[in-house]
Amino acid sequence: MTFTITATANTPPVSAYAWYYNNSLNMNGWQLVSGNIAGATGTNTATLTLPAAGLSQLLNYQFYCQVTEIDGVTCEQYSRAARYTYPTKAFYRAITAVATPGEWTIPGSWQMSDDGVTNFVATCAYPTAANSAAVIIPDGMKIIHSTPTNLDIDKLSVEEDGAFELGSTSALKILNGQGGADFIVKGIFTYKSSVSPNGLQFEDNTGTANDASWQLDGIKATIIKTNTASVADLRDFYNAGISTISQNSSWIYRKETTGTPITVSAGMYYPNLYFESTGGAFSWNTSNTALDGAANTMTVYGNFMVGTTPGSDPVSVYYNNINASPMQVGGNLEVNAGSLLTNLSYDNTVTAARGHGTGVEVKGNITVNGTLTLNANNKGLLKLSGIGDQIISGTGAENMNIENLEIDKLPASKVINNRKVNVYNTFAPLNSSRWEFGSGDLVLKSNFTKTARVEVLTGALITYPAAGRFVVERYINYAGNWNLL
Repeated sequence: MTFTITATANTPPVSAYAWYYNNSLNMNGWQLVSGNIAGATGTNTATLTLPAAGLSQLLNYQFYCQVTEIDGVTCEQYSRAARYTYPTKAFYRAITAVATPGEWTIPGSWQMSDDGVTNFVATCAYPTAANSAAVIIPDGMKIIHSTPTNLDIDKLSVEEDGAFELGSTSALKILNGQGGADFIVKGIFTYKSSVSPNGLQFEDNTGTANDASWQLDGIKATIIKTNTASVADLRDFYNAGISTISQNSSWIYRKETTGTPITVSAGMYYPNLYFESTGGAFSWNTSNTALDGAANTMTVYGNFMVGTTPGSDPVSVYYNNINASPMQVGGNLEVNAGSLLTNLSYDNTVTAARGHGTGVEVKGNITVNGTLTLNANNKGLLKLSGIGDQIISGTGAENMNIENLEIDKLPASKVINNRKVNVYNTFAPLNSSRWEFGSGDLVLKSNFTKTARVEVLTGALITYPAAGRFVVERYINYAGNWNLL
């Protein structure tokens, strides 16, 4: 799109042209186009050309040109202001299928309507906060925002079988609406953005309750996080607080061939939580990727799966949160073959903000076919406290190593052990808890400094209906001297 003026100087030629604009959304006054509207050309000529990729965001912008002649004295004249406009409606919906997703900044990816339900028509622009009230990605549709265009939007909804992907160099800012969440995910949101200024951003009216917010909604709602954009923002701008997150939704940290999926632990509440890789073996073992923290613990309302199968390459997850309370897992804990969950500090150091993790409390079953290590530096707790029966299962002889194993259950339910579990310090069935040996042994480990022990039973019950038994190791220092009497 171009704006052109015709100017004739008394003593030709015209000395200078300068184009100005005013954003009618915020009315912050006239600004130079040069340096402020990316991609604009001819900003110092008689013809201003605006970039096609950004036209949707310039709805109702006003433009004028200042013409200057210098012939001994400076003379300035101003053109009349012209407004850029185009047909638009309040609601935009995506029309490109999941199999052939459309690009956000291509108008052909969208239709528009006055009520969001009927009479959808073709658009000549893509949706922004300037031209729409709400954007919908319906069932079966997918949109990708992969261009470096910075978008503002008032409301975005991804329906149950819809999908939205935010690319590595793209930015989307969610503005605060009239109430409730402004970004609602009922389908799949794939978050591939790198660090600021890219990524998902939220209008932040510091000191007020008028911040923009988002939410997961329902069993199909899934966020897939693959890169370095902030996760803390997802925690801090969750609608009604992150502790209200939909408990049956899914949150996936996925390593792909590019990007590094950073995490957040302190004060975080997850639905079902998955760590996986499609880009080769990967370890969450750096300051940005380990699950660290101290002031608050971390909660997983649903299942916690490390190395999701099928299809995941081996992964290692370092739980380095040192809050006094262990991580809470409301569902099952599963560590799949080749993968690792450990409380070892990722660099084997301890600070005020992280270190060898406190441990994990699980309400559901535990399956370890990979490696579960909760005994770093003589620290680590595995606590089972679910209401119903809990089963420990999996394969491997030396791949489930626990410093302190604690059972705290009502007498109507029990823990059934069907795999070898190594305990390095204490095994503590509390109160009226019940431990039942299935096919697996519980090994009380012994080393140079200590031998693991069973705490005093005050009402707990241990039964042996199957082959599993206690195995008590005894450490013998072969370097010692023996006197036979």
